Amino acid sequence: MSTYPILPTEHQLLSALKSYNILDTATEVEFEELTRLASQICETPVALITLLDEKRQWFKSAVGTEVKETSREIAFCAHTIAAPGKLMIVNVLRKDERFVGNPLVTGASNVVFYAGISLNTTDGHRSSGNGKQHPPLFTNAGNSLKKKR
Repeated sequence: MSTYPILPTEHQLLSALKSYNILDTATEVEFEELTRLASQICETPVALITLLDEKRQWFKSAVGTEVKETSREIAFCAHTIAAPGKLMIVNVLRKDERFVGNPLVTGASNVVFYAGISLNTTDGHRSSGNGKQHPPLFTNAGNSLKKKR
């Protein structure tokens, strides 16, 4: 497992995130609706709206998991924000050198697939990610996701 990228704009990104006063806030219906919609559209049992601070990824909204945060070292979104405006898709996480030893991939969560895109602040900073994950009850069939029977 490789370390996550540190962006040259890391300080500005964190300052922008903190200015929103959104970290560790209560659940909000609008975010929950967006996350549920992402899960339905992508046909994945897990969908997240993730915010990254210095040490962790915190889930502003989560469908399909009770986990509220993880360390930034294992955050898929920490890699997503390194490519602004690009959708990051990893079909088989255990085959990607960045995630081979990631406990979300190798542990009980057994995350197999990830797709995410950075969310940008109004001044262009990438402050978070919107990710979808699924365990092995799904398989990648061509470019569409199909549930295993």
